Amino acid sequence: MSTSKQLPHLKVVLNSPNHQNYRHIVHDGKKLHYIQNVREFYYTLGYTDNMARANILPDEFVWDEYTNNSGYSVCLQKHILDYLNKYSPTFYEDYGDAYNAFEKEHNDFRIARGDSCAGCRLHEFCEDSK
Repeated sequence: MSTSKQLPHLKVVLNSPNHQNYRHIVHDGKKLHYIQNVREFYYTLGYTDNMARANILPDEFVWDEYTNNSGYSVCLQKHILDYLNKYSPTFYEDYGDAYNAFEKEHNDFRIARGDSCAGCRLHEFCEDSK
């Protein structure tokens, strides 16, 4: 693991999930990770089978839960980092130490926030709430 790198601010490019050129997680315009399984990626963010049965599109969920709700942008980054840590050996090799430090810090803040996290709609899915 590299200790010199800081965690990147990530952007997801899923303009066309069925097209292999538009399924990436990027940082500063550089592709960090190809999203092999788009469904697994959305489920990592908190999307569920119940949402799919209710005809809520994954993009709608991401917009409503994260993009349109500025208070949860850190949560989106957190879930993307969790996804990368799980599915990208390169990410873990490059940012593993920084990710582990972020996890500890995030957990400390989550405990301090208490009620704020408890009121989050993702609370039942969020690994940090357990």
